[in-house]
Amino acid sequence: MSAQRTLKDALYENLFALLSTDSTTRRNAEEQLKMFEATDEYGAHLTEISIDGKINGSIRRLASVILKHFIDSHWSSKSDKFQAPEIIKAVKARIRSSLLRALGEPRLLLNGDDTSEKKMRGSIAFVISGIAHYDWPDEWTDLFDILIGYINSENLLAIYGSMKVFTEMCHEISELQIPDIAPILLPRIYDILVNPYFSIGTRGRAIQVYSELAETITMIGELDKSATKQFLDPVLPQFTTALIKIIEAPDSAADVDLGLKKKALSALTLLIKNCRKRMWKYMPAILTPVWYNLTSFASLYVKVVVNSESEEAKLSNYQPGTDSDGDSVSVEEFIFAIFDFVSVITETSKSRKLIKHGISDLLYYILIYMQITDEQMETWSSNPDRFVEDEDDDSYSYSVRISALDVLMSLAREYEENESKEENLNFQMALLNAIKKHFTESYEAKANSNNYWWWKIQECCLLAFGSISTALMDTVKENGPLADEIRAILDTCSNISADVSPFFAGRYLWTAAVYAPIMNSSVIDRFIQATLSGLLNVSPIIKISSIRAAYNICIYLQETHQVDFIKPYLPQILEVMVSIGTAYSNEVLALVLQTIKTLVSLDKVFAASVESKVSALAIETFLRHSADPVLITSTQDIFKELSKNPDCIGPLQQQIIPTLVSILNPPQSNQTVQTLQPVAMDILTTIIRNSTTPLSESLINQCFPAAAFCILSTIDDNSTMQNGGECIRAFVSKAVEQVAAYREPESGEDGMSIVMQVCLHLLDPRVNESCAAFVGKLIFITIIKGSQFIGNDNVNLLLRSVLSKLQTSESLSVIQSLIMVFAHLINHDLPTVLDFLSSLPGPSGSQSALEFVLNQWLGRQHMFYGAYESKVSIIALCKLLQNSLVNADQDQRLNLNLIRVPGDPMVDSSPGIKTRSKTQNKNERWTLIPCSVKILKLLLNEVFCIESTDDISDHEFEDEEEEEEDHSIDENRGPNQCGHGGDSVHVPSTQFHELIEAIESDFDEEDEEEEDEDILNDPISKINLGQHLTSFVRSFTSTPFATQFMPHLNENELNILQKISRH
Repeated sequence: MSAQRTLKDALYENLFALLSTDSTTRRNAEEQLKMFEATDEYGAHLTEISIDGKINGSIRRLASVILKHFIDSHWSSKSDKFQAPEIIKAVKARIRSSLLRALGEPRLLLNGDDTSEKKMRGSIAFVISGIAHYDWPDEWTDLFDILIGYINSENLLAIYGSMKVFTEMCHEISELQIPDIAPILLPRIYDILVNPYFSIGTRGRAIQVYSELAETITMIGELDKSATKQFLDPVLPQFTTALIKIIEAPDSAADVDLGLKKKALSALTLLIKNCRKRMWKYMPAILTPVWYNLTSFASLYVKVVVNSESEEAKLSNYQPGTDSDGDSVSVEEFIFAIFDFVSVITETSKSRKLIKHGISDLLYYILIYMQITDEQMETWSSNPDRFVEDEDDDSYSYSVRISALDVLMSLAREYEENESKEENLNFQMALLNAIKKHFTESYEAKANSNNYWWWKIQECCLLAFGSISTALMDTVKENGPLADEIRAILDTCSNISADVSPFFAGRYLWTAAVYAPIMNSSVIDRFIQATLSGLLNVSPIIKISSIRAAYNICIYLQETHQVDFIKPYLPQILEVMVSIGTAYSNEVLALVLQTIKTLVSLDKVFAASVESKVSALAIETFLRHSADPVLITSTQDIFKELSKNPDCIGPLQQQIIPTLVSILNPPQSNQTVQTLQPVAMDILTTIIRNSTTPLSESLINQCFPAAAFCILSTIDDNSTMQNGGECIRAFVSKAVEQVAAYREPESGEDGMSIVMQVCLHLLDPRVNESCAAFVGKLIFITIIKGSQFIGNDNVNLLLRSVLSKLQTSESLSVIQSLIMVFAHLINHDLPTVLDFLSSLPGPSGSQSALEFVLNQWLGRQHMFYGAYESKVSIIALCKLLQNSLVNADQDQRLNLNLIRVPGDPMVDSSPGIKTRSKTQNKNERWTLIPCSVKILKLLLNEVFCIESTDDISDHEFEDEEEEEEDHSIDENRGPNQCGHGGDSVHVPSTQFHELIEAIESDFDEEDEEEEDEDILNDPISKINLGQHLTSFVRSFTSTPFATQFMPHLNENELNILQKISRH
């Protein structure tokens, strides 16, 4: 006992030392605590200190924080953060008991106020939640009952702490626990929510708990409709009414704040999204307060946020606050919740009808919230990069302005894609009317000499106007008068001076550029001159806006074959762009490079005249910003464009090849060079791919050996080896004869021998496996295009090395890359591949290489990614199955029925409740089924997934008000369940002509643009996989032996077969 007391005292002393201002004292204390972690009683003593009311509150809170980290690291070996040793069971029990008992104590602090008391209980609740993640319900069976007892007590602080625990625990509750938990917890949660006696923070957590449980119940209801009726319907009316009452509360209400309103509105939004039909009758009651809040907060938002530097804002007493959890409680946060609600209700046609008659007013207020704030103006003026980043279409920044624009764009998209042309036109006219109304009001405000921000609403109107330009221009094609409306708005702002605001002047340039299609030739010429003037302006904001305008006008002129309009101005525009690019940093530079790429694509003669300047800027960017993926992508685009120009490729290579070679083959390696090497490999690949053949001597004689030996001298740089492998693939794919003819001056080795060395190096088991993430593509191209140069023995050596690498690999990307080698070869030369694999023992020696590959392949097929890779793999499986059925009686080595592979997950019938985290961490066991059955299951699963994706694409935005019929189709892409996995399938060796005919490709153009030249040249890339699979399966079902597969298929798979056979 004395030893334990000594340890606890030492622990307390070191906790106290951690609060010292002396860094040496703190560091020594940290080291001591690290040593104490290995003792059995460490966690128990931390717990005792955390809950001891006699100890200073700062020490206790610190102890609870350290305790939480200790639990994350040492409580369970299943934790991702686990470090040995694991806490012993007896100590775990003491910690659980002590913490739970402390949570229910009347007071934890002897002299603390309620705020300090809540912070302490919050810390304890956080620790309890962390333990519950691992131990509840199996090891902590009484946790739920005790917490329920606490929230049913009269101890407000115990209720506060218990609600914090429930808020975290609800993430863990699974569908199996809902029947036991929901009927008990939800009624009490409701009582807390509607009783102002409880704190706003506690009531807010009641909303969070209800939202989590309701979402879980609705997820269960997708498969079992009775669950929603049994567990949600009884409480839905009262909760909905209570939530509506909260968002109806006046601003002066003492028992409601913005944070609680936000949580209530978010909960209603979630309910509407997940159960529209049930919530439909409440929509009028919800819309009324939401509309009131949207409109009433607009003036406050403009006063204290948009114009925060105005005298009116400074005189207001508005101050954003925080809730009991430290989360922001501000008008902006509540507006975000309103916009989320608007986005959800506009996702269906039926819901959109609710706002149809008020759409112009809705758009009017959305535009108000899109205004630039004074804070943004200050930030952007001092940081042009931030201006580019925040105003980019793909910005990761988030603000009310961006949120409002997102809602506007969502509405425009819904009306364009899912409403009639008439309704879409009405929406567009409503927007134009809202814009014109704002313009009129802003000019009235301008008349007030004290109003310096009148232009802000016009600027955001132009932003909205320009953002939906594509949709408006489509309408203009069928509705000529609309063009006059657009021109009228643009003409209103055409004489704006930068003195009013550079943001306003710049926005006009950008907006006008996207409406270039309605400009006549003289207007286009004047606009180009205005853009050039903007590029020369001293204001960074106007420069940036002019760059965007120049980019848009160039794209338009290029697409419409009117490049002659801008040709006279190209040299000066390019000169200014290069000047800006050298003067500004990352974000602005990326914008400049994107525009320069477009400029040099307009005219080949012009591009040749400026190649040296453009190449110099691109090379300088590559050398200075090799770690910036956006800038490197932009430089790649420039190199690609110049390489495609016969007049530029020579001078470009003269400039860049010495730089690339010096990086790939440096006299002395250092960190800077190693950072540049993977990017240099990428750039070299781009130049090779976009050069005409034959490749230049410098590419073959200088770059090829430099790239190869750079790879061979690297063993641990993933990026260099991955990109290097792709570079060598480009050489082999583009100019295999030239590579084969190359001779290394010193050793005399030919180029293909060097390629072989690179392949084997990437496949070396001693090399980090992630280096081989793309090696499969290189291996296949080397075999297909270079086999005549390397010979069959080397081909076999490559395939054996692939098998060895496959045996030791664990990551999906590498395994898929290696398996794709055999999938490609099966499609290319099936008999040869099967003969090789079936006659070769697998890496373990206990099975053939064919069985080994199929086990690796079929168990992961459902996880493979990439549209092209999926086609190659699935079509190869079709060929495998067809060949096996045709030749099963001729060669037992090729009989896929004799090869057993993991089939379906076995149902866990063990007792006890399974939480979400435990279900995810459970190691699954699998049945063993014949390989032929597994392939058929995978093909049927692929058919189902393709049909599901098509169905989602076709009906994603259709009404969801009608309840779906019960169905049990498992949409998981994992292995499908099969009731009969044990018996092999006997397939007679009969004619299989229909199936063989089904293998013939059905060609279809791809929607997505593919840039990989090897993929584009592969006929498989043109196959419509859905049509191909359907044809194959239909032919299969018509064969006499298909019935023998039926007992091995589950209900869902049989339904797919029947559906296909009927069509």
